[in-house]
Amino acid sequence: MSAVRFATVASAVVAAMVSFGGMSAHAAEPSQALSRARIFTLVNATSDSMLAVALAPASSGEFVAVPLGGPLQGGLTSTAIRISSGPCLRDVLVDFQGGRRATLANVDVCQGSGLRVTSSVNADSTVTYSGKADERQVSR
Repeated sequence: MSAVRFATVASAVVAAMVSFGGMSAHAAEPSQALSRARIFTLVNATSDSMLAVALAPASSGEFVAVPLGGPLQGGLTSTAIRISSGPCLRDVLVDFQGGRRATLANVDVCQGSGLRVTSSVNADSTVTYSGKADERQVSR
């Protein structure tokens, strides 16, 4: 295994080890909604920089870009993003450096205050991204 590939695999393994796990099993009821805009923390725990992020009501495909103010570097960096009022369950579309794109479905923005995005490298060298919204209760 080359040193570069080993570093990429090692970074992905570390990100997976420190991640919170898979998507929340405690999703809000679909009828619940965020009554006002709020701040949400986006954590990039992948080895790739995030170039763009967009949000949409779950399964709608109506993505709206979220201003990042520049790329969110890979490693373990974070930024605060504004979540507009609307349904609790959102899909998050992330464009990564190198042309990769990931859609994280059904992220509950009402139950938590942030989303941690992680990655793992598969045996065929493809990268899989996953996300976990924290489960702290916040006021709506």
